[in-house]
Amino acid sequence: MNNRNKRYDEVKDIVVALYNKNKRGFYSKKWLYKQAYHFSPFYRDFILKLIKSGSLKIKYTCKGGEYYPDARNYTSKLQKRGKGIIHADITNVDVLPHEIGHASDFWFGEEQSLTSNVILSNGKTLKEIFNEEFDKKFNDIYDHVMDEYKFIVNTHIQKDAYDILTSNRFVYKRLLKEKGEARKVDQGFLYKQGFVEVYYQLYTKGYYKLLNNKYAPILDALSSRMDLTELFLVGHSPEYYRLNDSRAVEEFYANLFAVKVTSEHVKFKELKRLLPESFAAFEELFYMFYDRIQNNKRFTDVTIRRETEEKHSEL
Repeated sequence: MNNRNKRYDEVKDIVVALYNKNKRGFYSKKWLYKQAYHFSPFYRDFILKLIKSGSLKIKYTCKGGEYYPDARNYTSKLQKRGKGIIHADITNVDVLPHEIGHASDFWFGEEQSLTSNVILSNGKTLKEIFNEEFDKKFNDIYDHVMDEYKFIVNTHIQKDAYDILTSNRFVYKRLLKEKGEARKVDQGFLYKQGFVEVYYQLYTKGYYKLLNNKYAPILDALSSRMDLTELFLVGHSPEYYRLNDSRAVEEFYANLFAVKVTSEHVKFKELKRLLPESFAAFEELFYMFYDRIQNNKRFTDVTIRRETEEKHSEL
């Protein structure tokens, strides 16, 4: 069998596996083939094993994606897999890889996330490494990304576009919740400031996509502390992160997992430079999981955070 036929068979196997997970769903074969080809040839057999896993369900949704991990009780070993459910819009090929990333993180249940519990070679979890490095470098990372954003919008829209956007975006956010006279006052103010025209140009021309493609994992991390929604930069709302102090690292891992298994769109170059320790920790955790899945190994040799064990034993 030549390489071309082998690659096609790998894609076809993923399509069949996804189709079988959604016999009553709305996934067309055209969407499924597009999704399957999106996965990197190097990781297709690995992704196929995850999709076919009896503990993972994948269901259709018409927009976006979500992952619901098994919420069973905590145990002190990573032995029995959880039962998770992915809801994914296959028409957007970037959604499923991200949600599969969450599924791998919560492979043993909600209380057993790899990012928060697995101790890596330096004696820390990915969560601990990420939080320490991100805390230390947050201002520098934010300034670096925003300087590039400023250059892009000022160059493509007008020379003061960035200042107009950033100084008025919270008025715009307030306006979205207003009615009656208050709304009219803010609308008039935003027109006079030039915000409406700049915002329209930004939206219709999509200049922000240059940063989304380059910095996606970093932007999602930044959004855990800064509201970036009015700038059209990728990430979740501040409210999302306030619900759980592990969500920032969970999104960081899922974003990097998606890049790793697709090798498209977002590159690792900027991430390696801005968050090298966190990137190295992700790589170690990813290959720990990958090696065990590919070689049908158990996870009994994985060391988890003892403090977490003790915490749960007291409950």
